[in-house]
Amino acid sequence: MRSPCRRCAVAASLARARPAGNPIRYRYFTEKVWHPTLKAAKIVPRKFHSTRHTYAASLLSAGADIRFVADQFGHARITLTIDTYGRHIQKSAHDHVVAALDKLVK
Repeated sequence: MRSPCRRCAVAASLARARPAGNPIRYRYFTEKVWHPTLKAAKIVPRKFHSTRHTYAASLLSAGADIRFVADQFGHARITLTIDTYGRHIQKSAHDHVVAALDKLVK
């Protein structure tokens, strides 16, 4: 079994950041930290897990290598990453690849 991604490990350590070292319960976190933070930032409420999808979509839309994205999420196979987040890849994200290929054949 693979170890969790670095960001998940950081999130897990933050979840235990209470003074007594006790874990922060998910419900407490969402009600007392997550939703108030979104409201203060005037961001439409969303589930905390949705940020994972936003991060993946942003990476892929920016043209990040799929192997890098898979590694960021702790996926053992890139097929899982493609199957889960592939729909977020914008066709325009590949324009730079097409331009590079055009230069090669000219």
